[in-house]
Amino acid sequence: NAAYDSVTKALEADGSPDAKLAAAEPRMKILSAGRLDARLLSAYASMFAGTEASGATDGPIQGDELKFAQADIAARCEQLLAGMPTTLADDVSALQTCTDDA
Repeated sequence: NAAYDSVTKALEADGSPDAKLAAAEPRMKILSAGRLDARLLSAYASMFAGTEASGATDGPIQGDELKFAQADIAARCEQLLAGMPTTLADDVSALQTCTDDA
């Protein structure tokens, strides 16, 4: 849709390395240092594009929609991680035990 294209172009205009990665790699990636795959960010931000003033969807990107999309996705990732039955430290310990036994 037009909003998705608008967000993607905005990322490309900023020279985002993530936008370059998205153009070069067809599969969605988990990136280091908490960075979001540009396609995920574009899709999420475009859902709310143009809704600030009129409430209509599929409008132009306005205001801080990219920043808000990044914060919303980060919050959702934190929720998902908090719901995991083990911590990262537990997982590392379990993996070390497996490799020690091998």
